[in-house]
Amino acid sequence: MPDSKITMTSSRPYLVRAFNEWILDNDCTPYIVVDAGVQGVQVPTEHVANGRSCSI
Repeated sequence: MPDSKITMTSSRPYLVRAFNEWILDNDCTPYIVVDAGVQGVQVPTEHVANGRSCSI
């Protein structure tokens, strides 16, 4: 049997979409919370409270 390497794409985008769909199916609003204190993160200052950024 020849050696063949199987390459698969990341499952992360699929899990995020499924989780988002589940939230919407249950009549909830999905939110993303970002740690605005991490170096390199750029968030508009009007959306930062207590070091976190919240957005719909």
